[in-house]
Amino acid sequence: MMRDADNVFAANKKAETHSFFWLLCAGSRLQWALFRH
Repeated sequence: MMRDADNVFAANKKAETHSFFWLLCAGSRLQWALFRH
């Protein structure tokens, strides 16, 4: 039971980090596109 909770927590943390990284990439890409125009 405890192990399952840990796995879920780890998966959530991983997904959170991934979406944050994606947002960061999308944001910098958008900034770069705006800067080039």
